Amino acid sequence: MGRSTKAWPSLVLALLLVGGAVAVPIGQHGGAVEAGGGYNPSGDECQVLTLINRYRASRNEGKLVLSRPLGVAAADHTGDMARRKKLYHTPNLLTTVRQLGYDGTAVGENVASGYSSPQSVVSGWQESPGHRQNMLDGRFKAIGIAEQNGYWTTIFGNERDQTLSC
Repeated sequence: MGRSTKAWPSLVLALLLVGGAVAVPIGQHGGAVEAGGGYNPSGDECQVLTLINRYRASRNEGKLVLSRPLGVAAADHTGDMARRKKLYHTPNLLTTVRQLGYDGTAVGENVASGYSSPQSVVSGWQESPGHRQNMLDGRFKAIGIAEQNGYWTTIFGNERDQTLSC
């Protein structure tokens, strides 16, 4: 009998940053998303927002709103992970989102790969203590969400700015 080669979903431990960070140029990953660029969340990305907000409500936390700069950063990072076929966190996350026009002072990031649906990735994050902490952190008011070729990024922030609707 042959060995199964089924790919298993992956999560990288959640990253939470508060305060300053070292400056990093925008587009460091060679992504197509630039500062002030567009961010148009897909149906699956909007479903992740709905699922995370439902989860937050079940724990008496307020709803998150979509943020254009957090979304641009999430899309840029997700695109780079998909191109490289490598799961990793955004280096210097706070500096990166500030360069995209975000005014918040605290950010957190969840990344994952190999999940085929919004429900499966949110469930995976719920099972991981660090990812769950980001999703339920009461300081966070905004989010950017991106998916590309099975790679997922959510970036959370403590300021509602440049908000969008799904």
